[in-house]
Amino acid sequence: YQEIAVWPIRPGFEREDGSRETPVSALVASFPEPTAAVPHLLSHNSAISLVQALGHIFQNLCAKSKWACCKLPRDYMTISAQMFTQWMWQPAALRTFARHYQTNEPIPEELCARLAAARAPGSALKELRQVFRGLYDIDIHTNGNFDVRSHYNEVAARVALVNNGDADVGKAATLAHLMEGYSGLYASFMLAAMASSDMFESRFATDIASPRAGADFRAEVLQPGGSRDPATSIERFLGRQPTSQAFLTMYQDNFEDEEFVGNIDVVADSYANVAGIEEGEYDDDELLQQQQQQAQAGVQAIPEQVRRFLGHLYRNLLSSNVSDLSYNYENQFVRLSEKYYAKASWPDPMFVAALVGDDGIFLTLYRELYYRHIYSRLHPSLETRFRSFENYCDLFNYILNSDGPLELELPNQWLWDIVDEFIYQFQSFCTHRSRLNKRTAEEVELLKANPQVWNTYSVLNVLYSLIQKSNINQQLLASQQGDDVVEAAGQFGSRALYKMLGYFSIIGLVRVHCMLGDYTLALQTLENIDLNNNRGLFTRVTACHVTVYYYVGFAYLMLGRYADATQAFVHILTFVARTKHYHQRAAQFDAVNKKAEQMYALLAIAVSLCPTRVDELIHASLREKYGDQQHKMQRGGDEALEVLSELYLFACPKFIMPNPPSYDEPEAVPVEPQEYQLKIFQREAKLQLIVPTLRSFLKLYTTMSLDQLATVLDVEADELRNQLMVYKQRYRQVKWTGNADLLAGEVVPTTDLDFALQQDMIFIAESRVGRRYADWFIRNTNKMQDLINTMESRQKNLLASAGKAEEAPVEAKA
Repeated sequence: YQEIAVWPIRPGFEREDGSRETPVSALVASFPEPTAAVPHLLSHNSAISLVQALGHIFQNLCAKSKWACCKLPRDYMTISAQMFTQWMWQPAALRTFARHYQTNEPIPEELCARLAAARAPGSALKELRQVFRGLYDIDIHTNGNFDVRSHYNEVAARVALVNNGDADVGKAATLAHLMEGYSGLYASFMLAAMASSDMFESRFATDIASPRAGADFRAEVLQPGGSRDPATSIERFLGRQPTSQAFLTMYQDNFEDEEFVGNIDVVADSYANVAGIEEGEYDDDELLQQQQQQAQAGVQAIPEQVRRFLGHLYRNLLSSNVSDLSYNYENQFVRLSEKYYAKASWPDPMFVAALVGDDGIFLTLYRELYYRHIYSRLHPSLETRFRSFENYCDLFNYILNSDGPLELELPNQWLWDIVDEFIYQFQSFCTHRSRLNKRTAEEVELLKANPQVWNTYSVLNVLYSLIQKSNINQQLLASQQGDDVVEAAGQFGSRALYKMLGYFSIIGLVRVHCMLGDYTLALQTLENIDLNNNRGLFTRVTACHVTVYYYVGFAYLMLGRYADATQAFVHILTFVARTKHYHQRAAQFDAVNKKAEQMYALLAIAVSLCPTRVDELIHASLREKYGDQQHKMQRGGDEALEVLSELYLFACPKFIMPNPPSYDEPEAVPVEPQEYQLKIFQREAKLQLIVPTLRSFLKLYTTMSLDQLATVLDVEADELRNQLMVYKQRYRQVKWTGNADLLAGEVVPTTDLDFALQQDMIFIAESRVGRRYADWFIRNTNKMQDLINTMESRQKNLLASAGKAEEAPVEAKA
């Protein structure tokens, strides 16, 4: 046998007793025999053929359907086989098994690169040959009578660019596939090639051994087999409809030195920094040559896996493939950052430009990621801060100043991170700028000469412009009132890009106003966002969800509305605790956890200043984390104030000064906004600390004389009278009632203890709130009932199986 083929001998299926019939397939192949000097050796082409056959084998062995007749339609027969061959062009895959037969050394990377480079030459002619055969196959099975030989030669010349003249070509009658099952379906080879290329590039390009992608491929493509429409299987694996983009560009991923030279001219013209070169020091040709060499070396230094990622990200951006962009951004970018750039910056944008044809919007988005990575892993210089601001200006000007809505589409997580990072870098710059005593003279002059960079007005202008452009407030108001949201959205707001950027800018404004110390305006900004809506847009991104409640709770805390602050923190901490295991692998997991720790500290402050019953799960965590601090705060005194200050500084936002410092006095000690806000909080907390102290003593009695309590507290009677009046006033607070206006509410008592003072006697009344045991019993009763139902169902199934086993011999005898 001179070919290689696979025959399914026995299909897998589900037996009547529920067990599975094991599938069996046979792979038959012919490879070169060994000689006295050389053992069995496979060429690269032979290895590809073997792996392609193994693709058919695994399709048969991994299929898991109920019936034995669920074969794949002929159109999709070769998808798995062609998918497997994709690994044979990956150096990382080849080096796992391709070894020298004498030294056992793995195949050199240089040889892998040469193999990959050899894939492209002639590839167009090869694919044209497949197109020609597919067209010829369709013609002979659908058209009327014609001369086979002349038609074969005509189609070959027109499509495959092969001119046979009038020669009698034997292939016209010997293409076996056209007569052995592929009648009219030879074009399915091209369909399979396009689908397999798309699947590989979308899920395996940046990690060829991805466990997640491999498990999805088995579960969504191999296991269903022909039991469902293969087109549905492919769509589920990709998360979208397949495209031909990856197939059309797969031969362009092998970047040779010669290929880069063609693009370096653009890079050198656009990004070369020649500011430090004096006129006449170099001539133009020499300078251009140096720039080209520098750019070429920079491109070659980019790891292959990173190049593939950038190419894949670029293609998905062009095709508006939001699903794959989300995977690129949230998973692959994070993994590659850990692998290659844990302590270094990503490749310079001037080198990346050569890989993407100097595409402006892609490079702007890439630079946003580039600078963000520097902020998170390294120490940004003043120049980097300036350049990052300029890049954000370019990005937002592109979005806001276009004549019509852009076709650009980005995942919600990326859009949120753009707004969130923009505000973070603004806050970081304000802090950096305020400490002039730590800046060099050159840096001070640079700051003085560029007051527009990270200007507070500019940042607020961007956020308000995004809100206005998207009509997001009008959309939210129309949704609440039941009006036409589409009409309210307008031309720009109807696009997801503008709508989500506008929405996230509202959340960003809340953060900025809190950083500036305007807590009332922060809560007013959310007037059109319903926090009671569990399907609100803020819930689509976990980090956004947490951020909203963090700043709402903190604003309430600073306004003295401790009951509302407690409610906000408990709500979001309960959400984080119950969904924690779902987000452990998410890139935002660490940031959400850090913010949760801060909210626990703020909750400890709120509960200590205004004792309130909280959810048992949160109460247990709070007692474990800050139990000692709570006891100290409840005792009052200087120690309580010290603990409050410590927790506050740990958990509060990074406040900023909206105006730049005086550059004429660089040695002056800067005003720390953190200390300023702390003093405001301490002044309010000193008065509020009276409440838990008095409450702890009043709970012990129903009546008590003023002098007796003054003696216990070691204070004068007149001072105690004043403290009781303060307690009386403080325990009644405005509490949010759940409507859209977060500042509105009802004045209600926030503690379960009240008293009346008649001359020198204190009359105390405590209203105890009973625990809700009914809910606990109902919930656990339902769980027990579900358990009983499950056990009864399993018992019935076992009895039914046993009955069939007993009846089987009787039927055989009959």
